[in-house]
Amino acid sequence: MLSYIYSVVGDFERRHGHMPNLLYISDEHLNRLRNTLEQNGSVDDLASLLGMNIVITRDAVHPRVSWSDTPWVRRSAG
Repeated sequence: MLSYIYSVVGDFERRHGHMPNLLYISDEHLNRLRNTLEQNGSVDDLASLLGMNIVITRDAVHPRVSWSDTPWVRRSAG
């Protein structure tokens, strides 16, 4: 999972000339990432480790990245 994310980040950087700051993943991806990193911390801890805000969405078939200058705030689905 982590190697795939790094690959997507590298592709984004080569195409756009800067690093992404958003990672879109599903709950399943999040759990796999936590297992890969052996980290059961919060989403904020993972975001800090990856250097990107994490957006959890049911629509993410594969992890994808983007860049936004909009400040993000935590909002739970509900």
